[in-house]
Amino acid sequence: MHRDLPLEPRRLFRSHRSRRGALRALAVGLALTLAVACVSPPPPIEALDVEELTLAENEGIRINQALILFDASGSMEARSHRFESTQNIASSFAMGMPEGAYEAAVVTFGGEDLEVVDFEPFDRDTVDSAVFDSEPGAVSTDIPAVLEEAAVLLAGRTGRSAVIVFSDGVAQRDGRNLGVDSSIKAARRLQMSVDGEVCFYTIQSGEDPQGTELMQGIAELSGCGQHRLLTDIADADALRELQQVVFVEEVAPVVSAPPPVAFVDEDEDGVEDESDDCLGTPAMANVNDVGCWVLDSYTFDTKRYEILESQYPALDKVAEVLKMNPELRIRIDGHTDSTGTDEFNQTLSEDRASAVGNYLEEAGIDPERLETRGFGTSAPIDTNDTPEGKARNRRCQLTVLR
Repeated sequence: MHRDLPLEPRRLFRSHRSRRGALRALAVGLALTLAVACVSPPPPIEALDVEELTLAENEGIRINQALILFDASGSMEARSHRFESTQNIASSFAMGMPEGAYEAAVVTFGGEDLEVVDFEPFDRDTVDSAVFDSEPGAVSTDIPAVLEEAAVLLAGRTGRSAVIVFSDGVAQRDGRNLGVDSSIKAARRLQMSVDGEVCFYTIQSGEDPQGTELMQGIAELSGCGQHRLLTDIADADALRELQQVVFVEEVAPVVSAPPPVAFVDEDEDGVEDESDDCLGTPAMANVNDVGCWVLDSYTFDTKRYEILESQYPALDKVAEVLKMNPELRIRIDGHTDSTGTDEFNQTLSEDRASAVGNYLEEAGIDPERLETRGFGTSAPIDTNDTPEGKARNRRCQLTVLR
């Protein structure tokens, strides 16, 4: 019987089933579309809890000026909290910047609007406010124009400059995509206009391929720059590592000079105790450069022991010192140069010592306070190869015995 059924009703039956399937597929597709539409974008990256970067003893600030270029264009706002995330990380960057003797400036840009905080000695609140208080501007992101403005700000400055760029890297002007080359050329012109090294540090929001090419290209213009994704520095440790690269260099430790050694001269003869061969000489005694009490370098003529009249004042001064120190006992040591035999010079040195002793006795010094001794040629204080040296060796030296 079924074989005798007309064909038309059978086709009608299949058509009804096909419509039901199509309606079911349409319903499923609509449900999926609504589900996707209802998925919220990921939340913005929160500002980080960071502290000021502090320097170790062997570290110093490596830059002379820091310039932050912050993208506040409307295109950043339109892309999944990108503006808010970038602003939070840029503000965290500012709050973690180290104190130091460098200047800082900030340029925020969006559309035709540029907000410029010119260079001044680094102030954390000023830099942070310039970033954190900015609002999204027009859609255009004219990165070449911003780099030209940065070149104007840096003109005439010397030393090392750090240019930190926060942007998605998608350059646009009046709705027209500017590509990559114009921005890199503008960055190169900036680099060439500065009298010193310029290091570009580019922090890219999002992962737009063209933005990556542009931001990497700028960072690679000098050997000191770096490119990072915003998500790469979205935790405090990673941000700190980047700041270390931007701001800090190792310096030779400062070696403090040892404190000056106090001049110690207990016997107050003008010769430091460390160099004094005759400690304890009395006040007013005439000493040589090693602190020993001497009469004079020319007390005696060659091979003679008679005291020259010109030396009387020196001997009178010795007598005066002994009278001022009645408890003092001394030994008078006679010396000679190398002229003559050792035996002759030994006798001559003893005679010279006795001659000085006799003079002091006649000046009123108790002979019990005086001893004499001859050293011959055994204790020269200068060379015997010159007349001047020999003259210094013909002497009497006084040793305090107490």
